Amino acid sequence: MSNDLYAAQAAVEGAIQNDPVLLEKITRDHEYRNKPNVAAAALVEAEIIPALESFLTKYLILPEKAALPLACWTVATYLYKCFDSFPYLSIVSPAKRCGKTRLAEVLGCVALNPVLTTGISEAALFRLVDKGGCTLLLDEAEALKEKRNERSQAIVSILNAGYRQGASVYRCVPPKHELQPFSVYGPKAVIAIGSLPDTVFDRSIVIRMRRRKNGEPVGRFLSRKAKTESDPMRAALASMAVRRAADVSQVYSQLPEMDDLSDRNEEIWQSLFAVCAVLAPGRIAELRQAAVALSKGKAESDTDDSLPLKLLADIGELLAAFDEKVPSEELVSKLKALPVSPWNEPGRELTQNKLARMLKHFGPEPRGVRVGDKTPKGYLKAELEEAISLYVGSESATSATNQ
Repeated sequence: MSNDLYAAQAAVEGAIQNDPVLLEKITRDHEYRNKPNVAAAALVEAEIIPALESFLTKYLILPEKAALPLACWTVATYLYKCFDSFPYLSIVSPAKRCGKTRLAEVLGCVALNPVLTTGISEAALFRLVDKGGCTLLLDEAEALKEKRNERSQAIVSILNAGYRQGASVYRCVPPKHELQPFSVYGPKAVIAIGSLPDTVFDRSIVIRMRRRKNGEPVGRFLSRKAKTESDPMRAALASMAVRRAADVSQVYSQLPEMDDLSDRNEEIWQSLFAVCAVLAPGRIAELRQAAVALSKGKAESDTDDSLPLKLLADIGELLAAFDEKVPSEELVSKLKALPVSPWNEPGRELTQNKLARMLKHFGPEPRGVRVGDKTPKGYLKAELEEAISLYVGSESATSATNQ
């Protein structure tokens, strides 16, 4: 094994962060730095990931710890043939106007040959991917949850297969109706309100977007201006992919096991760790923390997507009865007592745990709250009011689509 590979493996294990010699070995590329006519001369290799992070956060309010994984995923789209499998991005939110499409548009400025589309057919999907060399961004994908929709389920089947290198679908092609394979492997992001099929989530890094709060500044996104701004990044990425593909492939094959991730999540994140080990080895520990946090944040997808917003609306009707603290047990009891609500339906009764899961992605999380001489689990009224204002309040609430 070469010194570079030892350095990369050490980086993944965290040792490289305190060893400047190894750090210099893996980031140095004499041929690149000494070549006089490099298209990406304005952006050196070590700046690629920070530049992508800055570009993403300029136009978006991202979930905590998501910027580095998104930057590494973008880099990996240029190298997807180096990997046995490639993680999808599942970009979801509990309601509209949370910046999901904006994230797809921003990724479309920097990912490999992006194709942003809605309502794609099964045939168009596998033919497009079979051409190779593109990043598919599937917007408005809520219909994929419809199990009785034959078209949606056909697309889900392709997505389930296309996560892995070498996956194909077979179709009879006119005029002779000969059986022909179509490759379905490649980078994909799937964007939806609510959730996506469990099988898609299982193959994804899940990015849960939210509405922008008052006082959270973002840049105004103008497509042509943003694409011009991203020209140096795309040039640097294309150049890097030619020079570094072999290095990334070798590092990928030598990655150590990650005991803090499940087998599937480890498989999902390996390509990003390989990219990070080659381009930003000093940030391996940071990426590992993000991988653990975002993997744990994958939500259960068996909840009716319309219920969380109704839950917030119903809580809004009840908040006047509480002071600054809202105990979970009392809130659940009041919700179940509403005359017309789903919270007390047989087999679907609301519990404190279900309440916490449904509220989590709007922001509020349960904590110990002081009520008299007791400290039950509950919520801060101000946090519930903020969530209600953002998601079920008036249309004057801050819109993420203006990001």
